[in-house]
Amino acid sequence: MTDRLPPLALPDLTGRTALVTGGTSGLGLETATALARAGAHVTLTARDAQRGADAAGVVRAALGPGAGAGRVEVLDLDTSRFASVDGAVAAWGTRGLDMLVLNAGRNGGRVRHQTADGHERTMATNALGHLRLTHGLLPALRAAGGRVTTVGSLLAHRADPSASDVCLERGWTPARAYARSKLACLMIARELPGRAGAAAMAAHPGWTFTKILGTGRLMTATVDLSRRTRVGQSPADGAQAIIAAAVGLSALGGGSGYLGPTGMLAGPVGAARPPRALADPGLREAWWTALCEHAGVPTDWR
Repeated sequence: MTDRLPPLALPDLTGRTALVTGGTSGLGLETATALARAGAHVTLTARDAQRGADAAGVVRAALGPGAGAGRVEVLDLDTSRFASVDGAVAAWGTRGLDMLVLNAGRNGGRVRHQTADGHERTMATNALGHLRLTHGLLPALRAAGGRVTTVGSLLAHRADPSASDVCLERGWTPARAYARSKLACLMIARELPGRAGAAAMAAHPGWTFTKILGTGRLMTATVDLSRRTRVGQSPADGAQAIIAAAVGLSALGGGSGYLGPTGMLAGPVGAARPPRALADPGLREAWWTALCEHAGVPTDWR
C-alpha cells in the first residue's frame, strides 16, 4: 500500500535511546526507522536472530552509508515467554532508556494456545510480557526520565470490559482474545504514570495493513478495496501515531494520552477516543491488579 502522509517532523533525538519491541516488520520497523532517522540510538527486538539482523540492516540502510553503523542494535525477545523477557531486561543492564515502545503483538490465531508460563498466548504476547518488561526496565526509564508507549487498537472498543478471566479460560475466540489484549495495553498506559511515576502514552494505527492481519483471500480482497477507496493505511502511515506518542508530540494531541488517525481508520495523527472502560477507576484498578498478578509483578511500583 502506498504511503499517503508526509513524514512527521520530529525533534532532534541525538543522544536519546529507544527500545522498540517487535521491530522486524510493519509498525515496529517503521517506528524504529523513524526514531533512528531523527538521531536516536535504537534497539529493536526480535524472536528470530536472522529476522532481527535483516531488520537492523533495513534501518541502517535508511540512514545512509555509515550513518547507522553503531546506532542500531538487536535484542532477543519473545514477549510471550517470561524467561525471554527477564533475559532481555538483564541484557539491557544499567543503561538509561528514553523511549520504550511496546509494539510486539500477534492476533488471536485459530485455536487457543497456552504459553509455558500458563497464560493465553495473545494476552501474554501483547500485554503481559510487555507489562513484565516495563517493570524490569523501570530503573532504566526513571534514570532517563523515559516514556512508555503502548499500542492499542480500534478493536479495544469491542472488548468485554470485565477484568475477570483475563486469559479467557472460558469463551475464547480469536477476536475476543485480541480485543481484550489491546484493552489491556490501553489500561497499562493509563495506569503507569500514577502507579510507577513513568510517563506513558498509547496510540493506535487505525486500519493499517500489516502481517498481523494475515494473508488469506479475504484479507487480499480487503486490501484491494482499501487501495481503491483510500480507507486504510500503509505501515509507515499507521506508525505515525506510535512515533508521535513515543516522542511526545503535544501539538498532535499528545496531551490526550491516546493518539490515532484523525479519520479514525486513516489520516494524520490527532487525539483518539479511548474505550469507555478507561474512564472507570474501578475497572482500571481491577485490570491493573489482574494484569500484574498474571505478569508476576507487584501491583505497587512506587
